[in-house]
Amino acid sequence: QSCTNRHVVLLSAGIGITPMLPMLKESLNRPCASLRLLAQFRDVDHMPFADGLLRLANRNRHAHFRLWLSRFPRGVKGSDTSMIQEGKLTAYDVCHDLPSPESTDVYMCGPEGWQNEIKAGLIDYGFPAPTMSVPVAGTLMIEPTESEAKAEIDRFCEAMLAIRRELAAVAAGRYAIEQS
Repeated sequence: QSCTNRHVVLLSAGIGITPMLPMLKESLNRPCASLRLLAQFRDVDHMPFADGLLRLANRNRHAHFRLWLSRFPRGVKGSDTSMIQEGKLTAYDVCHDLPSPESTDVYMCGPEGWQNEIKAGLIDYGFPAPTMSVPVAGTLMIEPTESEAKAEIDRFCEAMLAIRRELAAVAAGRYAIEQS
């Protein structure tokens, strides 16, 4: 299915916003049916990349940005129409106004318990597990586009395998780190 017909939802909690930022920037440069970034933060003091997120939101009005704060500053209240809301991001918030699970790709990163809670809620709303990507700490998620030639993907895989062999040689003491 063409990317232009897909709805893209990026979900994060806390520092899980870090891997979502390059995905967000790339998605902003590609046509898609809709793009949403929904992120949960503890409070304004624990909101990594806040300035950059707000700049992106202001420059890209076609995308939907919504940020939740578990604790709002004293005397400040969010609203249902505000980009920054008080409370907790839920699966309902993710699914609200999306046309169908079959045409939506959901990517998420955050604490394991949060991911499990959101994932269970999304499944309850009819989102099949394959449309969800849950990056695991210490791993690298590579997702080539449909336009990538197989020869280029093979070249990339060979490069990754060569790096792994070099790392193993350094770990085994056959090379000094400075020589790698």
